[in-house]
Amino acid sequence: YMNDFRGFAIILVVLTHMHTLALPEMFYYAVQNASVFFIFISGFFVRYLYRETETTMTFWRRKALRIVVPYLAACIPGLLLVWRHGTPPFSMKYLVGTIATGAGHLNNAHWFAPLITLMLAAYPLWRLLMQRPRMLATATAVALAVGLLTFRPRWNGNPLFNFVHFAGVFMAGMLAAHHHDALISLFRRRFWAVVSAGVALWALTTPFIGRVWTLNIEDILERRMVAVNLPLLAKLWLILPLMAVFH
Repeated sequence: YMNDFRGFAIILVVLTHMHTLALPEMFYYAVQNASVFFIFISGFFVRYLYRETETTMTFWRRKALRIVVPYLAACIPGLLLVWRHGTPPFSMKYLVGTIATGAGHLNNAHWFAPLITLMLAAYPLWRLLMQRPRMLATATAVALAVGLLTFRPRWNGNPLFNFVHFAGVFMAGMLAAHHHDALISLFRRRFWAVVSAGVALWALTTPFIGRVWTLNIEDILERRMVAVNLPLLAKLWLILPLMAVFH
């Protein structure tokens, strides 16, 4: 059922980028930031499929074949073609930087690949937390608090900033997988309560997203300001209701 959840997130991402439909701004506030769901699901499967017998190197090798290799195959040919025609003037340093950050000319759409690569590169840390559930719960709460007070970087061009911002969501997925049986029991006993509460909180949060819509993490640092990331909060409210619905 988590793959159904993932399919729903794909639909939201498509809708988010269909600006030519000229739909009300509130529609885009409602569907945007579905990347939160993808990151949560990635963390969920890291814990759900965790096997103590699998070494870190085996995990990295498996994930590299599924993520890094397809990413390079998707972006390098196009970047080299643009480089050949000299628009803009490329250098090897710029090419490597563009691939490493998932940002830059013709590559902004790939920002998610370097981020999720960083998340999976941190597997030794996740493995340590998975073996200590209480520590995982504490770390998740702290990381989510950081995520709610930070924002994505400009053009999603800094994977390290994205890592800091989304780490709590990834760990929340791991925590949900650790308590999966308890969550399923909750969904069966209190399905309508879970769904109605989550949807109500999402509906209350969404209208205010416009106040922080244009902020990024550089704004927060440069202006020395504090703001709650309402787009992230709105999607967090929906995670358990969507899990319940798809289950």
